[in-house]
Amino acid sequence: MGDMDDYRMAIFSGRLEDWDAWKRDIESFIGAKDPEMADIIVGLTRPPISGDEEKSYDEKNAKGYFMLKKYLKGAAANLIEKFRLDKHGAGAFKALTDKYKLRGETQKALLMSEFSQLNFSENGDPGEISKQLRS
Repeated sequence: MGDMDDYRMAIFSGRLEDWDAWKRDIESFIGAKDPEMADIIVGLTRPPISGDEEKSYDEKNAKGYFMLKKYLKGAAANLIEKFRLDKHGAGAFKALTDKYKLRGETQKALLMSEFSQLNFSENGDPGEISKQLRS
């Protein structure tokens, strides 16, 4: 594999810890393949009302799904599997957004908040402070 292929695999590897960077990379990669497809996937282009435009929209939406499917790995790949039957790339990308967007600083703050509520003792598992106070 060449350097560009390695870069693509890194983008799609399912390592979504830094959601903003991942989203930027994926949008750039898909946009380089087909800007209209990218607009459908990220939701800038809504499904058409007119039947004349529907076939083109569906083709680009399916192409976007297969692009995600081809390169995504791990939990992210499993997440979009439910969109396989209707080849709904925009829905798959929204599912990724819903699951991974809160990662990063917001997620770290929530985890630290939960962590701060635990009470550690030398001889036991960590427990919530309220449980320890009741004992």
